[in-house]
Amino acid sequence: GFGYTLAKDYPAALAAHRNALALLRSQLLRGREVLVCLSDVVGTLCKLGQIDEAETHCREVLAMTKTLSDPDGVACFTGHLAELALAREQWPEAERLAREALKLGEALGYKEVIAASCRRLAKALARQGRSAEGRCHAERAVAISAALRSRKLAEAQAVLAECQA
Repeated sequence: GFGYTLAKDYPAALAAHRNALALLRSQLLRGREVLVCLSDVVGTLCKLGQIDEAETHCREVLAMTKTLSDPDGVACFTGHLAELALAREQWPEAERLAREALKLGEALGYKEVIAASCRRLAKALARQGRSAEGRCHAERAVAISAALRSRKLAEAQAVLAECQA
């Protein structure tokens, strides 16, 4: 699946990830291996624009991270659900999920989650006509993304520009 993803052949990547998932499940595995494989399926579905199915699997991954007592996973996948809500233009839901992911990320000191959550929160607020409220979150996302040299810096800068408009 990873080879296909690198080649940007997302349909083939999805098929490979699904085959791996089916194999893991046929062996009745429920631990981290399934979690990682499901995460790969979610990412590929997002790249293909299959938001509904991605959300279904994302919720399954989130439930598994909670069962496995994986606070990093809970923070990350709560954030991924916020991203899916943004893709659906469900601004209040995206705001709620981004705030939850931000709180979780801050409790862990997880800078990547904090930056992503701030970016998502700022975007959700701006799209609800609350740009002034979102600006501080967008500024924080840009600052953290720049410090981390994140590939998401341009996205954070775009959200900040939207909040400043």
